[in-house]
Amino acid sequence: MASELSFRENRQDRWEQIRVFHIGERIIGMNDKVKLPIGIENFEEIRTEGFYYVDKTCFIRDLLNHWGKVNLFSRPRRFGKSVTADMLAAYYGRGCGSEEQFLGLAISESPDFREHLNRYDLIHIDIQWCVEPAGGAEQ
Repeated sequence: MASELSFRENRQDRWEQIRVFHIGERIIGMNDKVKLPIGIENFEEIRTEGFYYVDKTCFIRDLLNHWGKVNLFSRPRRFGKSVTADMLAAYYGRGCGSEEQFLGLAISESPDFREHLNRYDLIHIDIQWCVEPAGGAEQ
């Protein structure tokens, strides 16, 4: 019973995180009008240009606490995989200087927020970069 209650509280906390959005230093409620990032997959552009963004930075903490040799992020089409991958690259990638992009998001409230921020050399390969020059996925 206690674990079920804890699960519900955790789920409610995540729902509260999703209902309120942070754009720069501005907090946006559900009734405010915000630009939708249609066709935009760049995390930095979404955060700096004031686009609607659902805070998925709690995945960073989950990844740090429950990592594996290989991590698979499978989601349906148009479900934010590329934005999430770009967000992970912005967080971990050395030389990104992305601290201000993460301020106000869930990960910035973590005590070890700066421990892994921009500390690693990484290679970010997006399969979409290969598909378009090849003539599309159907080819």
